[in-house]
Amino acid sequence: MELYHLCLKGKDNLPLKPLVKGFKLDIWTRIAITIAILVYLSVIGLTLLFPEFDFRLTLLIVGLVYLGMPHGAMDIYLVSKSIKSKYQILNFIFAYLLLSSFVIALWAFAPTFSFLFFLTYSMIHFADSDIQKEIFKTKKNLLEFFARLPLTFCLPLIFFEKSTLDLIQFIHPEINFLPYVSMFQFLGYLGMGLTVIFAVYSFYLLLTDFNNQDLTFLEPLVLCVLFSQITPLYAFGIYFCFIHAIKHIVNVVRKIDITSVFSILPYWIIPLMGLPFIYWIYLNSESSNSLEFQQNIFQYILITLSALALPHAILVRYCKTLKFID
Repeated sequence: MELYHLCLKGKDNLPLKPLVKGFKLDIWTRIAITIAILVYLSVIGLTLLFPEFDFRLTLLIVGLVYLGMPHGAMDIYLVSKSIKSKYQILNFIFAYLLLSSFVIALWAFAPTFSFLFFLTYSMIHFADSDIQKEIFKTKKNLLEFFARLPLTFCLPLIFFEKSTLDLIQFIHPEINFLPYVSMFQFLGYLGMGLTVIFAVYSFYLLLTDFNNQDLTFLEPLVLCVLFSQITPLYAFGIYFCFIHAIKHIVNVVRKIDITSVFSILPYWIIPLMGLPFIYWIYLNSESSNSLEFQQNIFQYILITLSALALPHAILVRYCKTLKFID
């Protein structure tokens, strides 16, 4: 008994609360368990409904539904917290829809330029959002930003050039990306070089200051391995759903005063509302198994994502400027 009481005392002999009390689960554990159950049931359900689907593709679809799409749906929360006036919120919604419409219209008239534009602001957004630090505060942060910048879209053109170009053509046949391949490959090599410099410099700082326990410098190295070893579609899906989206969701959710699992479920339910409609289209399409149908689906997904990504990137940057999120 005395040993038990000693274990519950810390510095200055103050009592410490036990980590587990009555086997109650904290809110984060409940949320994680809930999402894990939904993911598991969804993977099993999709596997039974569409046995012809690759299991990896099924997992990415589920990741997109429960992580990728909610990370964008949380823009609703960001707007509600960063803009208080109803008039300003209406203005923001109008600007959000206007930007999205502009991107969609741009795709109709200039697919190649639209794709390059999409890659540009996506790379900036991914690097800016994933760092979760003020970019211009230190030289180290700036180095990390430029190291991360080209990894997601440039490395596949180095290690999987043919399959990447085939994927681009499959998504949108009117994109003429060949003249820009060398430039993106150069940026990829530059990104890998900066990643090595950043990792060595960060490791040196870690050795000189043992109180510095920041190991996030390993993440760009992980991205280099990911995009150099796994084919482009799956590599990007893994990164977007299970790295970028999770980091953004945690970054936003930790600012919310969560009282129950149900208070966070709306951000997962909103994206799910469109799934029955998509499933209905799939079932009622006579050419659902044809290559043309799949190509059209990929094209619509790309255009929709690019249309939503631009206002999303601007909103995230605005919230970071206000220091509302990291």
